[in-house]
Amino acid sequence: MTPGHFRYAWRLPHRDPLAYLDIDHFARLVRIAEDAKIDAVFLGDGPALRGEIEDAPGTGLDPLVLLGHLAALTSSLGVVITSSTTYNSPYNLARRFQALDHVTRGRAAVNIVTTGTPAAAANFGLSQHPSREDRYRRAHEFLDVVTGLWDGWDPGAIVADKATGRYGVPEKIRRLDHEGEFFAVAGPLPVPAGSQGRPVIVQAGGSEGGLSLAARYADVVFTVAQTVEKAVAFRADIRARAAAAGRSLRSRWAWWCWSPRRRRRRRCARRSCMRHCRSIR
Repeated sequence: MTPGHFRYAWRLPHRDPLAYLDIDHFARLVRIAEDAKIDAVFLGDGPALRGEIEDAPGTGLDPLVLLGHLAALTSSLGVVITSSTTYNSPYNLARRFQALDHVTRGRAAVNIVTTGTPAAAANFGLSQHPSREDRYRRAHEFLDVVTGLWDGWDPGAIVADKATGRYGVPEKIRRLDHEGEFFAVAGPLPVPAGSQGRPVIVQAGGSEGGLSLAARYADVVFTVAQTVEKAVAFRADIRARAAAAGRSLRSRWAWWCWSPRRRRRRRCARRSCMRHCRSIR
């Protein structure tokens, strides 16, 4: 999507170098994805412009805005939106994604990252980027708050009884009253859960901190494995970590990254791949 695994593909003669800012370009891609029965589309993100803009497109449009719009153009395609636990507040994130889950009728997912880009700090009034250890401690507490907020409404909290005039049951809506190292959040959220219960949590980090976070919170783990053996070993590892965290072995999904080339003939697909590889400086 933006800008893809071949960051220098904008140099190819038939490519529009500004496509990553063109909503029609993305609309065409999601319609292709839905017609192909793809489950979801995934967008990365980073809250700072880095030095790569000299050579290739940067991060691109805010994925929450972009994929929220694209979800309205489809009916079954999930949207996986990258968000930072270091440069967001848990209440705002929980509310935004719960709203998106209602708007998409249960197709929203959040890809949790801790942001490793030091340049982001200055965009949020910080004098320095938090350490890796601090970022992951914050991420654990962040997701405790987010999931607590999402689970704050019990079934039957809204009765909407016109005869009695009673709309809601306050006893079935719980305050969170969280007080922690990084956050103090009262809750609850203003609306109940969407049709899928709560948005899907995705985690894509492969570090020890990222794997620990995934084992405790993630519904889906996104990874890159160059061989089948490495993929099987990764799945076994993440399931063992999830079990150690008290979670079901079979409820964790692993998504493998791959870059398909669709052409009528194998040699045409290979030529397409080689053209993209040659675009890399």
